[in-house]
Amino acid sequence: MGCKEALGLFPDYLDGSLDADTCRRFEEHLEGCAFCLKLFESYRKAISLFRQAHLREIPVDLSERLRGFLATHLKF
Repeated sequence: MGCKEALGLFPDYLDGSLDADTCRRFEEHLEGCAFCLKLFESYRKAISLFRQAHLREIPVDLSERLRGFLATHLKF
């Protein structure tokens, strides 16, 4: 699994909606890629902060802007 694919799986991994094989490959990628691991930890922390603020989901516009930013600024 490459970084670009792993990045796209962050939300599904946290939601627990990945199939077993994809979950395993995602976790293996994070174990071997310090860059993606750091991004994932930041993403997980942001989700946690949103939940602590009693927001059930990230607002759609914010999610789209975040994905757009990551896609534009992270070159794989």
